[in-house]
Amino acid sequence: MARFSKTQWIRCLAGLCVCISTATPVAAQPITVLAMIDQELAWLKTQKERAQRMRKAQKEGQSGGASEGSYLVSIVGVEPHLQATVRLNGKSILFQQGVVQPIEPAGVRIHLHQIKPPCVVLVSHKKRHTFCLPKEAR
Repeated sequence: MARFSKTQWIRCLAGLCVCISTATPVAAQPITVLAMIDQELAWLKTQKERAQRMRKAQKEGQSGGASEGSYLVSIVGVEPHLQATVRLNGKSILFQQGVVQPIEPAGVRIHLHQIKPPCVVLVSHKKRHTFCLPKEAR
C-alpha cells in the first residue's frame, strides 16, 4: 500500500476519498546526507566543466583575430529569428538576426554581419570577426 502525505489523508477523512486514486505517493526513502553531498559534488563538477568550456571558447575566439576576452556565449532561437550573445571585452552584447546594430547595449561600435550556427560574424572598423561555439556546446 502506498504512503500518502498528511494533507492527503486528512482530505480522505473529510469525505474526499476520490483524491487517493490520483494522489502522488510520498517518497519511500528520505534523502540522506551522503546523497545530498553526492548531488552537490555532481553540481560542482558540471560547474567546473562549464568554466573549462568557457575558457576554451574564449581561447578559440581570440585565435580568430578577435580582441582579447571575446567569445561567443550562445545562439538561441529558430531560423530566421536567431539571437546571439557575444562577450566582448567583458561586456555581454546581444544581436538579433536581420538587425545590424546590437540590441543590448546601445552605442557599441560593432555590427552584426551574419548569424549562421554554430558561428556569428561581426564587423568592426571594416574588419570581420568570426566567433564560433566550442565543439562540446554544439
